[in-house]
Amino acid sequence: GFGAFLKNTGGLLVRPVTLNGYNGFWSNLDGGLEIHTLGAIVLNNVGADENSFGILLDNNEPGAVGGVTINGGVYTSGNATYGMDITTKGAILITVPDAYVSGNGSYGWSLNNNFSGAVGGITLTSPNVDWAFDFSNNGSYGLWAQSLGAIKFTGLDASDNGDWGARLENNFPGSVGTITITAPVLGNNDFSGNVGTGLLVYSNRAITIGTLGANNNGLAGAVLDNTYSGSGSPQNVILTGSNDVTMNGDTGLVVVSYGAITINNLY
Repeated sequence: GFGAFLKNTGGLLVRPVTLNGYNGFWSNLDGGLEIHTLGAIVLNNVGADENSFGILLDNNEPGAVGGVTINGGVYTSGNATYGMDITTKGAILITVPDAYVSGNGSYGWSLNNNFSGAVGGITLTSPNVDWAFDFSNNGSYGLWAQSLGAIKFTGLDASDNGDWGARLENNFPGSVGTITITAPVLGNNDFSGNVGTGLLVYSNRAITIGTLGANNNGLAGAVLDNTYSGSGSPQNVILTGSNDVTMNGDTGLVVVSYGAITINNLY
């Protein structure tokens, strides 16, 4: 069975689901944690390891309001299929000192609020000064984020995965908002050693990345494309800090844009 299966979609009123304290779901034959609700989902300090799948959070059904918020640590590793799958019509906000997503048989995390009527973007932040979000050694991709809003990350590492490292997309019809990956104070954003491409970014708006590392991938190091804005609305691409895209199986860095391209310290 499941570690926990929570569903409150059948009532007349929209009610949230909140897990306080520390919440661990380990070694279950089915999923670790599965939630279906029409209200907001709030999790605090959650771990789901060595289950059939780790965590499934769904408030994307008709009538759903509210987003998904995760605070504290989040750990989803060693699951037979995926680590975490979120579908919502609200914002996804994950604020943790540490997130470890490794050794899942399929993908690491899928974060998706690219749905009709969805409001808000995807934001993953951490107070850590060296690294925060680690997606590594997953059987398929490390991270896939799809949104109609802005996508913002701080301290993102996606390395040694069986397909791409990280794929960030808000290039859909009606999408608004930029894509920004900020480097931690003492670290970088690293996408290395993946079987496919290290980092894929597709947007209708500006793309900004700080201190990019994309080495030793089977295909390209990083592909950044914001031509979905159209030539009449050019959007910029900016890479700050130092950017290392060496020793990849294909091109180290591919940038396609109608706007200005500004890169600092590329090698």
